[in-house]
Amino acid sequence: MLSKILCHIRRPKVINCLLNSTTLSVSLLQQVSIQPSLLFTRSSIGLSGLTKKLILSNPLSPSGVRFISRGNTYQPSQLKRKRKHGFLARMKTKSGRKIIFARLSKRRKSLSH
Repeated sequence: MLSKILCHIRRPKVINCLLNSTTLSVSLLQQVSIQPSLLFTRSSIGLSGLTKKLILSNPLSPSGVRFISRGNTYQPSQLKRKRKHGFLARMKTKSGRKIIFARLSKRRKSLSH
């Protein structure tokens, strides 16, 4: 009894029903699983965040994709950094000049990049 309760807590109901049932019909599997042809069409390139979560969180998904590759957010470039935060960029605007003079008054070693 306790194992069945723990089983219900750990697993979603659909998977639990599939694992515990002795007669597994093909129609039940077709209702539960996502069709692979629907996942990888040309129109699925611009999937919304919710759709991606549903695809990636489905344990019966035939694609086997478990995570999305991350970690490419910061690609350092000195040219872009200087254009955005450099001394000349600060001196072009009124608020940028305020930043430079504030750093001068605090006697900062570097005024900008």
